[in-house]
Amino acid sequence: MKFIKGFGRSTIIGACLLTAGAASAMPIMLPSGLSVNGSIEYDEASSFIVDATQEDIFGIGANASFVDNGTVTGSNPISGNVNDVLFVSSALNGVDTEIDFDYARYDFDVTIDNMLAAAVDIVFSFEYSMFAFAEVEDVTVDDAIADALFSIDDMGGNIFEASVTSNLNQAPETDDGTFEFTMSVASGDSLAFSGFFESTVFSTGTSFVDSINFANLSILDVTVNEPIAASTPATASLLILSALGLLRLRKKHANAH
Repeated sequence: MKFIKGFGRSTIIGACLLTAGAASAMPIMLPSGLSVNGSIEYDEASSFIVDATQEDIFGIGANASFVDNGTVTGSNPISGNVNDVLFVSSALNGVDTEIDFDYARYDFDVTIDNMLAAAVDIVFSFEYSMFAFAEVEDVTVDDAIADALFSIDDMGGNIFEASVTSNLNQAPETDDGTFEFTMSVASGDSLAFSGFFESTVFSTGTSFVDSINFANLSILDVTVNEPIAASTPATASLLILSALGLLRLRKKHANAH
């Protein structure tokens, strides 16, 4: 990601919109009897935006909401089928200002319900890009920080985590990549996983801080495994007759000796 001081938040949000739009235009087709539902929410109770400028967008597929300086425009939370992409794009920025402590958080969850007669394997893709930078020109400012964290958990614990942290006048910190993981769900079962994103900017005096991040969660592939064939009554009867016949042969052979 190329960084240009004082520029880039709207560009990155626009790129996320294009990515989400392209994904939602061709959602993966799920077999009838299999559902993958998700929800994403801006945590208004925990988030605290006072000094920084915030420009965020989040949603599922074409259903999106905006967050500008702590104010949500649109639905919150947003729920829908995750065969469309679930996404969040967040930009916290402070230019030539002191930021006491500004914080943004999102939570998301996904539930898989498998009513098919066979087990399924669902491959998910979590694509992310992260950027954090904290810079000051005033030598009397002794502390500034920008950071961000993505985390995903299933019933067994944490399965993915990525973070960036930039402290006072350090080089920008970046991280991006794609994490793929498979959820296997037996016939008639349900499975859930969840995650969160959080971002913080802070400075003790006039500074420039940026925390710019986005992520997309989508389904890459669905495999329906062959069901285990149950023994029919006729098959069971044949097995019993074969066993009895084998037992008689053994007894006859034993009596002959």
